[in-house]
Amino acid sequence: MAMSIYNKTEDKTWHNHNLDERKEDNALKKLAVEGGLILLLGTDFKSCTSIHLTEHLSPYSKTQKFKYKRLNDLGEIEAVEEITKFIDDDDFDNFEEIKNEYIMKYEDTKFYKQTKLGLGVITLLSAEKLYEVSKEVHINYRK
Repeated sequence: MAMSIYNKTEDKTWHNHNLDERKEDNALKKLAVEGGLILLLGTDFKSCTSIHLTEHLSPYSKTQKFKYKRLNDLGEIEAVEEITKFIDDDDFDNFEEIKNEYIMKYEDTKFYKQTKLGLGVITLLSAEKLYEVSKEVHINYRK
């Protein structure tokens, strides 16, 4: 007998979302708002895309237009143009700054768990708390 893994009560708000990190319906923003968790497997904050969610809040962020193609839900290739804002400063590593602030605030709490797995490290973060720390760092950033 085959069992269906489809959940008939699934949250439909996750079906359609915006790729623009400035928009409220961005999937990573939803993850933060809904108390989701981020699991870093064998990596660290340097590759955590959620940190980009608040870069546009910095008074020094730079606007850039990106063009790319993607496969839509119908299996068709579509052209996408996206405007994003990010910090472009070789002297400031916002990911490292956010990592330091996050660990300082949440080490030894339920919002930051880290353990070794084989030769690597697994880190569990609160998406909401990471968003708050990232926002604070980016708003207060000054050259």
